[in-house]
Amino acid sequence: MISRVGVGIIGFGTVGTGVAKILLENAALISRRVGVPIEIVRIADLDVTRNRGLILPRRRYSPIRRLTSSWS
Repeated sequence: MISRVGVGIIGFGTVGTGVAKILLENAALISRRVGVPIEIVRIADLDVTRNRGLILPRRRYSPIRRLTSSWS
């Protein structure tokens, strides 16, 4: 059985930040409906230093170049 749903967000501008905000603000409701906790596990963006107005652990951010460097 699945113990959690991990969510990755590529792009953390207006849409990505909005998705993260909705997931964080509605985590309890979503978890009840899905049956397991929802967790943002990684966010990839061009500028990981910009303040987006959300508090997330620093280790969740990755430069997009790290994500795409393994694509050939």
